[in-house]
Amino acid sequence: MRNNPCSSRTMYTIGYEGRDIKEFANQLEGFGISTLVDIREFPLSRKRGFSKNSLAQHLSQYGIEYLHIRELGSPRFLRKKLRSDGDYGYFFGHYSKYLDSQVEAIEKLHKIVLSTVSCIMCYEKEPVSCHRSVVSQEIVRLNQYRVEIKHIT
Repeated sequence: MRNNPCSSRTMYTIGYEGRDIKEFANQLEGFGISTLVDIREFPLSRKRGFSKNSLAQHLSQYGIEYLHIRELGSPRFLRKKLRSDGDYGYFFGHYSKYLDSQVEAIEKLHKIVLSTVSCIMCYEKEPVSCHRSVVSQEIVRLNQYRVEIKHIT
């Protein structure tokens, strides 16, 4: 799919918290998502169907490609600190600094966003409490604000 770099583009985000795999896949399909980009550092889940291989297999039944970009995951030490103290300001500030060192991964995601109807995913249902909000804003900035972010809730 070709995209005019001057045109507007939508990038979706989703968290799987509180969803089962079928509902999750149906929502993606309903929004016309063709590529799901997993931005968890470790794409493992205790929730059935949301670990990397089973998620990829399930999504393929819906014609949705699964990609994982580990470098965009929040580093373990940040997740651990956030769980212990709930300091989102610290978390987002340090994650943003970390993201500055992940130029290649951001550029990879940017190309995906410009070439397909894509959605980035992580666990948290609410984007305001998830690092995907920082990633999505970086894509908006990189594309000179011609990318609109829509959160699937």
